[in-house]
Amino acid sequence: ALIAYAGAYSHAGNEYAEAGKAFAAKAEDFGRVMPAMQSVASGLKNLHSLLQMMTTQVTNDIVKPLEAELGEIRGNKTLKASMDSAADDFYSSLNKSLTLRSDADPHITLEADREAMRRKGRYALLRLEYLSKLTDLSARRHRRVGSFFTQIVNKQVWLMRA
Repeated sequence: ALIAYAGAYSHAGNEYAEAGKAFAAKAEDFGRVMPAMQSVASGLKNLHSLLQMMTTQVTNDIVKPLEAELGEIRGNKTLKASMDSAADDFYSSLNKSLTLRSDADPHITLEADREAMRRKGRYALLRLEYLSKLTDLSARRHRRVGSFFTQIVNKQVWLMRA
């Protein structure tokens, strides 16, 4: 029985030695592959660095200006809502003034006319401010679009020269 155990132990030792030799051969092969793996890792790092630079550039050149323009448009929407409210106030006041014309006291008619004129003035001011802001927004948008395409053309020319 002891001889059988010694034989099995010897056989297991031989298998372990062969596995060690195979591992050493693989490690040697791995050592030859290591520079290529480092080169691939370096390439991936450079690729992700370029991707990060592109993301930053797209954010700065496209996303942030669009977000700023969207904020301006939202501001104009609130101004339009107040202008619409002023228009409703003006037209309801004008309607009240016109319905009082036929059978009302001149003092009440005069006061209704004055109120309608005040509301008309407020409406006219808000309408003028709204149209002015829309014109400014449109002019800035045209400049931004022109500037954007000019930058693209300039970059293409620069790349062609390089």
